Amino acid sequence: MRRSRGWLAVVAAGASAILSPSVAGAQAARTAYLQSPTERSIDVVWRTTTATPTRVCFGPAGGPLTLSAGSGAAALDHAVRLDGLVPDTAYAYAVGQAACPSPATPGDRFRTAPARGTGAPFRLWVLGDSGTGGAGQRQVRDAMLGASADRAPDLFLHLGDMAYNTGTVAEFDTRFFEVYADILRHTPVWPTLGNHEGSSSNSSTQTGPYYDAYVLPSDGRAGGLTSGTEAYYAFDWGPVHFVVLDSHESPRTTAGAMLRWLDADLGATDQRWIVAFFHHPPYTHGTHDSDRESQLIEMRQNALPILEAHGVDLVLGGHSHIYERSFLVQGAYDTPTTAAGHIVDPGDGRLDGDGAYHSGAEGALYVVAGHGGASLGGAADHPLMAVSEVAYGSCIVDVEGDSLTLRNVRADGVESDHVTLVKGVVAPMESVIAFGAGWQYSDRGEDRGDAWRRGEGTAWPEGPAQLGYGDGDEATVLLDADPNVPTVYFRRRFTLDAEVERARLRAVFDDGIAVWINGTEVTRANVNSLDFSAWATTGMAAEQRLDQTLDLSGINPFVRGENWIAAVVKQANATSSDVSFDLSLEVGLRPVVGPQDGGVPGLDAGRPSTDAGIATDAGIAADTGIADDAGGGSGSGGCGCRAARGNAPAAGWAALALGAGLVARRRRRR
Repeated sequence: MRRSRGWLAVVAAGASAILSPSVAGAQAARTAYLQSPTERSIDVVWRTTTATPTRVCFGPAGGPLTLSAGSGAAALDHAVRLDGLVPDTAYAYAVGQAACPSPATPGDRFRTAPARGTGAPFRLWVLGDSGTGGAGQRQVRDAMLGASADRAPDLFLHLGDMAYNTGTVAEFDTRFFEVYADILRHTPVWPTLGNHEGSSSNSSTQTGPYYDAYVLPSDGRAGGLTSGTEAYYAFDWGPVHFVVLDSHESPRTTAGAMLRWLDADLGATDQRWIVAFFHHPPYTHGTHDSDRESQLIEMRQNALPILEAHGVDLVLGGHSHIYERSFLVQGAYDTPTTAAGHIVDPGDGRLDGDGAYHSGAEGALYVVAGHGGASLGGAADHPLMAVSEVAYGSCIVDVEGDSLTLRNVRADGVESDHVTLVKGVVAPMESVIAFGAGWQYSDRGEDRGDAWRRGEGTAWPEGPAQLGYGDGDEATVLLDADPNVPTVYFRRRFTLDAEVERARLRAVFDDGIAVWINGTEVTRANVNSLDFSAWATTGMAAEQRLDQTLDLSGINPFVRGENWIAAVVKQANATSSDVSFDLSLEVGLRPVVGPQDGGVPGLDAGRPSTDAGIATDAGIAADTGIADDAGGGSGSGGCGCRAARGNAPAAGWAALALGAGLVARRRRRR
């Protein structure tokens, strides 16, 4: 489905369509998949085994499909660009039909990019080296879907090697498009070329199955500068600028077009976050050794100084079949790689541990996510890595304002690592409600209305979690009525000494759940109607888990002082065999801002007060120890702002020379 030549662009119903001639030869169908979303456009691509109309019908989600784009001409291969869309808006669509249906097939939907520099929290799925067609690949996919039950990813980043062994059309069909078909219908994929795709595709001519499959923004329309090639490109999503490089075939020298474009592109962006991804990781001791292979060495020596000079926050790679996550790192370009002097923050990078990493000006996080399905291995002992694990999995990345959190989710569903990057000062998370805590409950079949969610009404019985019946693991056994009570109520009071700026809620439930804070609903799963007599939307064979960072950017339901958290758990039907409920809540409390005792207003206003309403063992010290622009700082604050950040002052970076005479310009996007 080559789109860079031989394609005709036309305008229809306010949208432009890119049309393909039919490709000769029998090929498998590809269900619709989404490419290059921007604030006002998206490309919809699909393939049929018999000629069907090249048309996309679309409209705002929940309404009729009143708009259409495409010529309607019969073809096998189709790619239609929808233009004139509204930013940050959900749409439904249908492909390949002569007349527009209404409504669309469930799952055929997309959301346009938020306005650049803005947007609500969003989620990425990061996957590499997956395309074997084996059981491990599907287990990784299913584990991600389970871990994202509360919120599906907004974007899918693939780090290469998506079609083993040589990236043929048939391998793409069966080992990528078929395996991820249901995800690709609603989640745009942004790829980078792996060495296995490079066996059958050519970056210099942009030909072969990889380049035929994808529609990538070589013209800069998705954000960033025009690259003139689909081999490497940039795009923006909300406050994040992404750069995607070709570490396999494009020249990796500082004098080459790719790295000259990279320097210019990063110099032109003012986005809050910068994320880079490419196939060959600069640091790894997995199935590949980054000190022994030319592509990895050249990306480390030539690309990293440019990325770090512009304040890159996160660098993602695959190729090595392992999960590796670094400390906060800066300036480790030599071969062999050494840790001395290059680990900016030796902590664990966790808000619930040593504290988050302050990325960008201070250093970058490097992640190898080549554990998506290909055979695993390696020593797992790279000196820059904080965590290494030889197990199948993928990464889920949540971006929320001034924080970015990456979680590694293994194929067995276990979250084996998480790390947070922050801008400015972000309070560490502390537990407000732990699993196993006591809850008030109402299980006798009474319709409690709404006031109970705010703690109103008479006293209820109370018991420790888990609460439920039917599984044998309950600490508090609830009523097992026949027929079942459709709705069971739970609530608990807790107290906060300061304003909440972030919160993470986790729950165990069966079959459906909805949760409120002080009467404001914050999440639900498998629940449509909150009426007492309504059932959950589906039954569950086993307990389900919910893990969600709450969106506090609009309405923040938490208050200083007394708070109530309330939940309902719903049965799927009158004969369902069990009920389960447990819940934990962690919050990050906003430090009280003001002058220190004896301090100077204006100079000390950015520091947490010693009387911040947060205990010092929660990780907020009187002095955060954040290094200033000259690299100073001597505090030991628990938010991860260590004096070690003063090891690389800005003046040292100004003198860093690159091989092509480029001068590093270290951006400060705190």
